[in-house]
Amino acid sequence: MLVELEKLKKETGLLSETGMAKLKILNIFKSNSAIETIDIAFKFAGTLNGGEIILLRGPIGAGKTTFVKGLAKFFECNSSPISSSFTIMRIYKGKKDIYQYDLFRLRENEIDDIGLEFNNDDQIIVMEWPEPAKKFYERFDYIDIEIGLRNKDKRIIKVRAKK
Repeated sequence: MLVELEKLKKETGLLSETGMAKLKILNIFKSNSAIETIDIAFKFAGTLNGGEIILLRGPIGAGKTTFVKGLAKFFECNSSPISSSFTIMRIYKGKKDIYQYDLFRLRENEIDDIGLEFNNDDQIIVMEWPEPAKKFYERFDYIDIEIGLRNKDKRIIKVRAKK
């Protein structure tokens, strides 16, 4: 469900653009359940061509991995994504391969050690907790998705892009 921007500004601080001045807001969605989050991601995946870098931000439990499940469902990947806080990278093979990076436990100086690269238009890179890789992704256009908690099941999903 698309959310009216002015109403959202009153309800939450999610629209703070501090440090994100280069990003253009594309859409803001409201999700009332994990199933709706998967559906939003599934529909969003239909706009992707491959070759995208997607940054997923939000607190623990916001639904970042749930969002990745919707992408994987759309691309008919061979397995369903799981929260990978102890595994830095997982690959989900499908019509477009999804490379899911969870950088929660990494520091900026450790990014070179994981071999992060982007060179294939048939892949989609998804980075959860992307802050340590800023020097990597800032060189490219990317989609920034912030998932904010409203209460137990409700989420605001803000989609921005750097082009």
